[in-house]
Order: sequence, then structure tokens, then C-alpha cells
Amino acid sequence: PCAAEHLDTVSANDSVLDRHGLRGVDYVLAVGSTHPAKNFPALVEAFAGLRAERPLRLVVVGAANAAVFVSESLPTAENVVAVGAVDDGELKALYEHALCFAFPSLYEGFGIPPLEAMACGCPVIASRVASIPEVCADAALYFDPYDVSDLRNVLARVAVDASLRDDLRRRGTARAREFTWARSARTLLGEAAAVLPPGGDH
Repeated sequence: PCAAEHLDTVSANDSVLDRHGLRGVDYVLAVGSTHPAKNFPALVEAFAGLRAERPLRLVVVGAANAAVFVSESLPTAENVVAVGAVDDGELKALYEHALCFAFPSLYEGFGIPPLEAMACGCPVIASRVASIPEVCADAALYFDPYDVSDLRNVLARVAVDASLRDDLRRRGTARAREFTWARSARTLLGEAAAVLPPGGDH
């Protein structure tokens, strides 16, 4: 497994909030490229139909890289803010101030952003497909990424329930601590030792 320890030594840079008019604003955060598997159009559609008790914004972090991934344009909608690429300090600040983090992917080999969010104390809602439930376990609230209404209902629930957000925050912080690069290295070495021949012939 991967880990999110790279943010532990980074200082949050709150200037990103002022630059995008997010200071004191409730927002849902999403992080990723514009690859179709990230499923951002469904998230935007779900958010656009949300009837929240207070104003909310959807903040999408990430940029397209046509040389690496097939990309699609992010749909435009009211109160959707595409901030593009950010550095680690800005990303940490966005995680720390978000109402929640949404991860609507249709496929992930692992999925580091939910762990980053959890490590920063941000409640996570996530797709219940592929590797994501294995990574997030009981520390996230799940939705069907193919069902916009289900995604919208989960968004609405988290937006209004402060105690649920607190519970997800506690679970997430504990879950993120279970993933370290040192543990991953030990696991990899153990697997290698189990299949390689004994002695120095490898």
C-alpha cells in the first residue's frame, strides 16, 4: 500500500483560500486529473442539484496532462471552482478547511487523495468500487459512483450532519496512521523473501 506521510512535513499555505475566495466558505473538495475515470462530471451534476441549507462550493484541484492521460473538460456549474494545479502546502490548506472530501472515481489502483484528506482531518465520502473501500475501510461514507442521486444524497447528509463529519474525521485520522511507507517497505521485503531462493543467488 501507499501512504500520505508526505504531507506531515508540509506547512499549510492558506493563501490559496484568499486567491480563490474560499476564506470562511463551506466547500466540498475533489482532487485529481480530468481523466474520465475520475468521474468528475457526475460529481458536478450531483453538486449542482444539491439543495443545501447554506451556500456551498465545489472546489476541484488538478489539471489535465494530455501527454499522460486522456482528459475531458470539467463541466461548468454555479459555485464550482476549478483551481487547477497547486503545491503541497496549498493542497494541505484546502484539505484542512474543506467541509468534506469527495472521491467519485470509477477505478483506482490505490487512491492516495482519500488518505491525504484523512491525514489532514478532512471527512471523506468515496466511491464504493475498485480498491477504494479496501483503502478507506470504515473511515469513509460510500456512494455508488454510477448513481448521481446516491452521490447527491451522501453529499447532502454530510453537509448537514456535523456529528457525522466529526465521526468521519476521527475514523479517518486513525485510518491514515495505519499507512506508512516503512510498513509498505517491510511488507514488500517480506513478500520478496518468501518467493526468492535462500542464500545469495538472487
